[in-house]
Amino acid sequence: MRRPAAMSRCSVASRVAAAVLGGYGMAAAAVIFLTAALVPVLGRVDAVWLGTMPGTLVFAAGIMLAFAARTALRVWAWMVGISAVLVALRFTVLA
Repeated sequence: MRRPAAMSRCSVASRVAAAVLGGYGMAAAAVIFLTAALVPVLGRVDAVWLGTMPGTLVFAAGIMLAFAARTALRVWAWMVGISAVLVALRFTVLA
């Protein structure tokens, strides 16, 4: 059974939006968490520098996740969930 072309276009558009926006959000949450975790160990400048570097990898992983998942809804759920967990850990454990 074939899906209508408009539905397929919406799914691709949602995945692209999830890759760009969700990937950026996940990367930002990872940078916030890593920087806060590294500040006590390193200085502030070094913690920001070292915490930002893995953010690029997280962004790339978010893009891969967006197109590897079975449905676009699942992509958004994973991205929001991962970002929420990282931010929650930052403000609870590392407060």
